[in-house]
Amino acid sequence: MNLVFAKHLDDKNAKGYLFEVPERMKFTAGFIVRVETKRGDKLAECVSDTFSIENEQAVRILVKEVGGTFPLKRVIGIYPLQKIIYDN
Repeated sequence: MNLVFAKHLDDKNAKGYLFEVPERMKFTAGFIVRVETKRGDKLAECVSDTFSIENEQAVRILVKEVGGTFPLKRVIGIYPLQKIIYDN
């Protein structure tokens, strides 16, 4: 699974949240993306480069440790705006 940590742009005190990224996409810290959240889509800034973890159990442990929920919310767009289409 391809992942990135990003923080919401509308909250200067926001922590970094973990998001799923399509395997074909690579981001670096500072990149602006659009992400799914519980409260609708939001702009976010990547605070890490994308990274990949192949073991689903390891992803679940990481999600639990950072206070997230599984399945992860997704990066759904990049800026300048381009929608991302998932294979599944």
